[in-house]
Amino acid sequence: MKLNGTDLKKVKGIYTVRADNGKELSVQLKHNFLDPIPKVKIEGKIIELATPLTWFEYIWIGIPILLIFVGGAIGGVCGGLAATGSGRLFRSDRSAVSKYGLSALLTLGAALCYVILVTVIHFVLETT
Repeated sequence: MKLNGTDLKKVKGIYTVRADNGKELSVQLKHNFLDPIPKVKIEGKIIELATPLTWFEYIWIGIPILLIFVGGAIGGVCGGLAATGSGRLFRSDRSAVSKYGLSALLTLGAALCYVILVTVIHFVLETT
């Protein structure tokens, strides 16, 4: 992470920065798997950089992760990638219809990718 063009050192997930008054402050970025925009924690106080996603947006974004229950690790990878993409979509400037539609396409794409990967793996293992 950089501040005013200088690199900040990260120690145990915490950055130390100097405030305008000379006091050192601890800054921590709180990441969430489904939301690409972190929350910033400064001296114990959480600062929201963007409006939080709603509960139903989290559910919609997380739907592809259900592939883990169907497809184990392969389904989890496909679903996780789709969920990450959906999270980025929901933070874009697109319309709500576009966000939900493209996210649904990502979910369907993840399911299709899972089916293709499993079919290829099954075919390779069957022929050996």
